[in-house]
Amino acid sequence: MVCPNCQNELKPNAKFCTKCGCNIAELLTNAPVSGAAQEPASMPASDPVCPNCGGELKPNAKFCTKCGCNLAEAAVKVQAVTPPKPPKPLKQPKPAKPPKTPKPPKTPKPEKESKIGKGFVIFGIIFIILVIALVVLGVLMWKGVIQAPEFVSDSVSSEYGEAGSETAASMDRETDLETAVEVETSDIDADELFADIDAAVDSARDRMDESAEIVNVMDELSAAINEYADMAEEAGDASIASDRVEDAYEAYTDAVELHKEMLDASALSGLIYAQVMSEFEDALELGEELEAKGYDTDSDSLEASRDAFAASYRERIIDTFDEFTTREAWSRTEAWNLMKDADNMFDSSDLDDPIRLRYAYALAWWTQKQIETELASGTITEKGAAIKIAGLIETMDYNPMMIQYYIQYMEAAGEDCSSVETAYAEMVEHVKQTQGIELGRDIDLAHFWSYNDVSNPSDGVQDGTTNGLTQENREWIRTRMEYAGFES
Repeated sequence: MVCPNCQNELKPNAKFCTKCGCNIAELLTNAPVSGAAQEPASMPASDPVCPNCGGELKPNAKFCTKCGCNLAEAAVKVQAVTPPKPPKPLKQPKPAKPPKTPKPPKTPKPEKESKIGKGFVIFGIIFIILVIALVVLGVLMWKGVIQAPEFVSDSVSSEYGEAGSETAASMDRETDLETAVEVETSDIDADELFADIDAAVDSARDRMDESAEIVNVMDELSAAINEYADMAEEAGDASIASDRVEDAYEAYTDAVELHKEMLDASALSGLIYAQVMSEFEDALELGEELEAKGYDTDSDSLEASRDAFAASYRERIIDTFDEFTTREAWSRTEAWNLMKDADNMFDSSDLDDPIRLRYAYALAWWTQKQIETELASGTITEKGAAIKIAGLIETMDYNPMMIQYYIQYMEAAGEDCSSVETAYAEMVEHVKQTQGIELGRDIDLAHFWSYNDVSNPSDGVQDGTTNGLTQENREWIRTRMEYAGFES
């Protein structure tokens, strides 16, 4: 192989000429691979030379005129012996780095303040995020979207043991139930839920004017009201039954009023009074229970109606009894039938209640009638009659007539009753000194109205000579006779 530039003999695969330094690889790379018409790339177009002998060649020559070399064949051989390699790119020199600008001296204090300020800002942001997260968590727990953490139950358990765990679990179940109820109540169809109760209430209303059905009507309405309230409570929303409960309660109180009017028109009796008052009390008690559950009931008007009935009925009893005793001939049986059930019309602790005083007087007369019948039939002895009176003397409010009968029966039986005789004589003298009347002489004991309160001008009493006793004398007689020594 020869150098294409200086024809110097070269070693095979030489890349540079050892004589002229020619880059053999570059010249061969630029030379055409094929086509005899083309000139080698290393030869300038105006002065081509033979790659074999270095002789000058004519433009577009295919053979060297000096050595006869096939120029196209020689170019291919040169390329085959030394395959061209792409030239390595020349390394570009790195640009010089610009000189560093000297930094200004640091001031320690401002830098510290800046870091502290940034720390406060970061801490503030974290704190706000935590607060927002806690608020959201609290709202979700309050609405029941998520459950409370189990550590609540654990704390209770640790403090109170198994009982605490059960209590905490119960609280969790109740919370879950309340949440479920709150969700479900919005979908409750009240008309469908209360359909059966509504039908019962309508049926009761339709029969309210029937006197034979009025008691059943009251019972049905009362039951319906309780069912409304119970079902609403189970549903967790009292408001779904509020209108129904209030309307049914109004109908119920109307029924109570109607029954009162029916009974008030019948014959006077302590049983009638007790029945009406009991129905009023039941209605008022139900009203209080409903108000405690949040329902609006009109208990005030019902209470006023009850009080008015009680005052009116008591007045009628008193007037009727007084009318009996003013007759020239009056029936002890009729008086007792009026008063025998009146013991529920007064408080037994109120010894001077007008109804109680008349009840005691009627009882005294009724007991004496029974004794007369029993003595006539021989079913009781004089001693037995005296003992019977002694057993009832306090209930009869120490009626002077019955004290006198006791003494009479004891003497007939040959029994000593001197202590009672002494107490009776003292009673007669005391009434004479305080009221100006002598019992048994000025007023016959059979017609002495011990029930009449002469200290009350409303009874028509103007002075102390009127038939009856003052409240002070009744108290005096009770105290004295309590220790008289009745044999029972």
